[in-house]
Amino acid sequence: MKEYLSKIIYITIVLLLFSCGQEKNANYYFSLAVNEFKSEEYHKAFELFSKAIEKDSTFGHAYFMRAQILGLLQTDKDSICEDLKKAEKYGHPDAKEVLEKFCIEIPIDEFNKQKARFDSYIESNPERYEGYFDRADLYFDIQKFKNAIEDYTRVIEIKKHPMAYYNRGLCYMQLGMKQEGCKDIKKSAELGYSVKKELLELCN
Repeated sequence: MKEYLSKIIYITIVLLLFSCGQEKNANYYFSLAVNEFKSEEYHKAFELFSKAIEKDSTFGHAYFMRAQILGLLQTDKDSICEDLKKAEKYGHPDAKEVLEKFCIEIPIDEFNKQKARFDSYIESNPERYEGYFDRADLYFDIQKFKNAIEDYTRVIEIKKHPMAYYNRGLCYMQLGMKQEGCKDIKKSAELGYSVKKELLELCN
């Protein structure tokens, strides 16, 4: 009996030592972070994505997701864009598109010029969706997400445009409104828009 117990204790100690010796890698922390994101525990998700990056400083996907978290936490734009730049550098396939859309700087005179053109088109063609869509994109580019939502909503009232749902969903996400954002993103997928699988998974 003593010999049997000794073997059990020995095996238990070996297993404990083995488990303690196993180093948790970047993918481990990334998976935990995704679960926290789904639970809307954004601060915890941020910490875990950061741990993943500590383990692997070339983890483009982790940089990309951390940028999304920073957006939801309404952090300063520079921090978000810095992570997006690193995500692009380390090969995340969607980083360039988001970087160009979110991090471009539009001079105020250029913004006013474009907005005046879109305003004029909308005034002349209130029944058409194109002017609202273009103005919504312009608002999105300078992070006026509430204004963008209003115009994307007008687009959707005129035409069930899948990209308008998708873009409005991104605006909601940037405002920390995950439930509304995911609803629109799923709707855009239903209408045929090519939504990235990982984004849909985060909304499930």
